[in-house]
Amino acid sequence: MDLNWVREIIESEFMNSIFTGLIASIFFALIILIIQRIRYRWCLRCRFNNRTFHTYYKRFSDEIVQEVKCTVKRNILKFKGKNILDGRTFSGEIIFNPINLKIGEGFQAYDNSDAFNFTKVIIKSDNSLLVDASYVAMEDIKSGKKKGSKYGILKPEAFIWRKVD
Repeated sequence: MDLNWVREIIESEFMNSIFTGLIASIFFALIILIIQRIRYRWCLRCRFNNRTFHTYYKRFSDEIVQEVKCTVKRNILKFKGKNILDGRTFSGEIIFNPINLKIGEGFQAYDNSDAFNFTKVIIKSDNSLLVDASYVAMEDIKSGKKKGSKYGILKPEAFIWRKVD
């Protein structure tokens, strides 16, 4: 049984070009992965990992509302905090867009409660974040056939997070 045709295919330029293309693809994928890791470290981790933020209502920028502690893993910012006004604790996470690392979306849930909200975040500078945290509030219907029942209404809240340390 003559297997010279197999040897000719393996030694042909066609197979060499396939192996070269495969090796080049792996090499470029690794370069992109390394660049992305450096970007995560530079843009998010160096700025926000193990940092404490004081949050302020956007319209009352001199009164501290919450204290938040953050950790970062890749493009995910996880946080835990305490509302200074009523003492409730909360936690959540924000996933930043991996392309620009300036805009993110996430959620925030209060501990021992059903309360939660979805957040949209923009990194304003190295020391501050702009956070839009709308939530659903329940209100009573005051007139009509369904008087006394409740309905949900979307209440917008905007915060500014400023780095403490």
